[in-house]
Amino acid sequence: MRYLFFFIIVCFNSAQELNSQSRHDNIWILNQMNVLDFSNNELNVYQKENAFSSYGPGDYSTSICDQEGNLLFFGGGCHLFNKEYELLLNGDSINSEESLNSTCGSGDFPAAQANLILPHPFKESIYYYLNQNMVRVIEDEFRMPDRLFCQTIDMDRDEGRGEVIVKNEVILSDTLSRGYVQATSHSNGVNWWIITNEYKSNCFYISELNEKGFTSFSKQCTGNILGNEDVGGQIIFSPDGRKLARINSVYGWELFDFDNTNGIIEKK
Repeated sequence: MRYLFFFIIVCFNSAQELNSQSRHDNIWILNQMNVLDFSNNELNVYQKENAFSSYGPGDYSTSICDQEGNLLFFGGGCHLFNKEYELLLNGDSINSEESLNSTCGSGDFPAAQANLILPHPFKESIYYYLNQNMVRVIEDEFRMPDRLFCQTIDMDRDEGRGEVIVKNEVILSDTLSRGYVQATSHSNGVNWWIITNEYKSNCFYISELNEKGFTSFSKQCTGNILGNEDVGGQIIFSPDGRKLARINSVYGWELFDFDNTNGIIEKK
């Protein structure tokens, strides 16, 4: 119980810091529709009754709110749900056929930090949902991603409940490591940097989201090379976007400098 209490306190403090700038992270949807709601700078924990379904969102979901903190939509790697906790219009089957058949049956996607939501820098109604797939890698026991998908959501559709208008667009194709899908603000305060990792290497893929959409991913290799036990991990940026930390359960953690003007990573 004390660990749960500590977790909630950390979440509350993190949300207070982020909410000082905006309220995009005001509501978190957890497994079985358990909700962390930070409205009015208070933490309310409850389960959304009659909303749970076999579609998820699972343990590794992500959600986004508008500037005022009202829930817009959420998902866990297989399906997207609107603010009414119903399937988003065209929000079913947002992954590869193999992932849907092998890992989405229970509604839970088996990788932390494998999906991400970003608002368009210049179009208020447009949001992007990025999510990895999961396929069998022949020489390894675990399923690993080989594509990063982008779903484009227009929140002006379906009477404000939103609709997926571009579905399963592949924006990166390579052998990728589980998770490590993260973003930080550009130094201009408008654009975004998106980052993920290549499987069993020391290479990062980086793209910029600007007024034209996503740029082609550049590949940068620095730091320790991860070997056969690279079955996933997480990365996080510092609040100012100038530091990047990567952690793996087997290989430990590393700290990098990040140039959030030019998108360059250097080993600390």
